[in-house]
Amino acid sequence: MKTYLIKTNGEYDENFIIPKGDSQKSLDVLQKAVGGYIEVVSPHKLERTKLYVNEEGKMHDFTANVIATGINGNVIVGDVVVQTSNAMVQQYIEKCFAILNMHPLGHKPINN
Repeated sequence: MKTYLIKTNGEYDENFIIPKGDSQKSLDVLQKAVGGYIEVVSPHKLERTKLYVNEEGKMHDFTANVIATGINGNVIVGDVVVQTSNAMVQQYIEKCFAILNMHPLGHKPINN
């Protein structure tokens, strides 16, 4: 299982860590990552993939997350945490990250 943080500003973390064993700490980390209460989205027809999104993102007119929208097939807004063991989804995300690294605005991985 691989976990990614994908931000709408082009930053990303391809090794995002959700703490295990402490559900409150895991919830806190996810809420901080998406900027509010979380909603779990399971993309239709994509096994072993979950997107953690801000449940109020559309109400607050958050910016569309192009990479997450590509995974889900329906518009996803705001910063997103993606957990997946689906090789096709992982390849898609990593290709998107490679394109971001070549972008003239210089979007880069988040330095932890």
